[in-house]
Amino acid sequence: MLRREPLVVSQLVFAYIFYIAFLIIPISYVLFMAFRADIGSLLINPKYISLGVPQEPIAQYVRPDGKVIFIVRGFNYGIIPNSLLIATITTIITLLLGLAVALLISRYDFPLKGLLRFILYIPMIPAPFINAFVAFKLFDPVYGLIPWLMVDALGLPWGIGFQEMAGVILAQVMALYPIAYINISASMLSQDPSAEEQAENLGSRGFRLFRTVTLPLSTPGIVAAASTIFILSLEDLGGPIAFKFRSTISYEIFSSFRSEAAAGYISPLTAFLGFLLLVIALSVFITVREISSRKQYVFISRGGGGYNRFKKLGLKGLLAVYLLAFPFAIFTSLPQAGVVIFALAGPAWLRSPLPQEISLGHLIEMFQDPVAMRALHNSLLYSLTALVLMIVLSVSIAYAAQRFRNPYTLAIDSIAMSSLSIPGLVIALGYLYYFMDLSSILGFNYLDSVEAISASIIIAYSVRKAPFIIRAAYSGIQQIPVSLEEAASNLGSGRAKIIAGITLPLARLSIAGGSLLSWVYAFSETSVSVTLGGLAGVGMNHAAPITFIMGDYILGRVQAIAVVASLGVILMMVEVIAISIASYLTKQRLAVISIT
Repeated sequence: MLRREPLVVSQLVFAYIFYIAFLIIPISYVLFMAFRADIGSLLINPKYISLGVPQEPIAQYVRPDGKVIFIVRGFNYGIIPNSLLIATITTIITLLLGLAVALLISRYDFPLKGLLRFILYIPMIPAPFINAFVAFKLFDPVYGLIPWLMVDALGLPWGIGFQEMAGVILAQVMALYPIAYINISASMLSQDPSAEEQAENLGSRGFRLFRTVTLPLSTPGIVAAASTIFILSLEDLGGPIAFKFRSTISYEIFSSFRSEAAAGYISPLTAFLGFLLLVIALSVFITVREISSRKQYVFISRGGGGYNRFKKLGLKGLLAVYLLAFPFAIFTSLPQAGVVIFALAGPAWLRSPLPQEISLGHLIEMFQDPVAMRALHNSLLYSLTALVLMIVLSVSIAYAAQRFRNPYTLAIDSIAMSSLSIPGLVIALGYLYYFMDLSSILGFNYLDSVEAISASIIIAYSVRKAPFIIRAAYSGIQQIPVSLEEAASNLGSGRAKIIAGITLPLARLSIAGGSLLSWVYAFSETSVSVTLGGLAGVGMNHAAPITFIMGDYILGRVQAIAVVASLGVILMMVEVIAISIASYLTKQRLAVISIT
């Protein structure tokens, strides 16, 4: 009985207090402020909703030599429709691309398949803001690499560039389609081969087999990918900043932090936009859960062997792989390669299609920038401090939920895991309202206190990234026989000694793997960092993490692009190393997902 376990009860009480104080109450602030907004003024304001088409979707740039660059811009229907339209188009395109690549990888064998799989994972290594800026650089009508290749290298009379809404969609598709590929291929590889065998015996072949068997059985992966991509697209800041498209919900909230928060006030309309993000995110996840629970889609083959009916490609298939799939995978990896090039080439590449110089000296600029080095220090301090808090919280919640299943333990587990479905910008808004009120009660100004802002960022990291440790710890504890703990208890060991001497040692690899994932996600966190991080200003002793500095430099100090790119290289290296170690510890194939 739980009432006879004072240690577990105290852990649960601590977890409940923590999540009520730093998740439920801040979100309640957003809801309260949102209901104070004048919705009528929002509905008639063309800044938020515009039913007309205020711009042509395609423009032209005529170069001095007379060659034309067609600039694909997209539309502008106002902040709210733009965000929904971008997320919808991005989701559809990424699902189609991910489905095609997943079908290729999960159903066919061909030479260099392992290399293609490796390249497909590269876009999953995020360097916030600079990845999107490289995508902008590739399609910049004036100095972009792609227009230069089309017009100057290939001699075509015209080229193509991307800006504004179309550019945002392009950058998001390049970054997010691997999420669709990974989820869909996982569903396809988990299917029982006998399902397709039976369909083939009944005469199904080719596209009909795919449409009637393979695709329906892949529904869980498709739905999971669609929901994740849609929410990540809605909350994306890198694309709107890089392509100078400010009319999105995410950028409007971000802009409010930069312009209004310094004065100690965020308008209720901004809170309503945050509330709208929250409603959309929760609706998507509830829909996914409902769809997934209706029917058993995936057949796990007996013996756990997974799918093993790989087919050999013919000549046409091999040509498609090497002439289409490989170039596509390499193309979508260019933003990651561009980060490294910018770190070596510096700002000179901004004014030419190709890098004018490659020098390690530009890397040194980062170490000579005191603001950037302070940001790196802050990110390490925040993420490591948050990691300690996350481990304590996560192990407490996971142990109680696994060993003492009752409404109280299941409730705190659900509350803790719900932070994954809440956009980071919404949490940042809630923290701003909450800590401003809390600090006034305690007699100081939150906006002027570097220490208070730092503490709020650490807590926000803990709330947002703890679920990865919770699930890993839960899985590890679940695999430990309860009989071991019961035997120790019968021999006189208390609960603390049992946890310290049996549970934690046996679950250590799972906990370590989840901890590495949580830490790397906290280290590269974007939404909370770029909003709360700059509240006290940026000086020698600022509170901003590295992702804030990366976004701030691209917005206002683009000549310091080498510093931003160098920080991006550090982030990518840390992510690759951490994910590799976590994969080894947990014996699972993991991937970095850009959860902002």
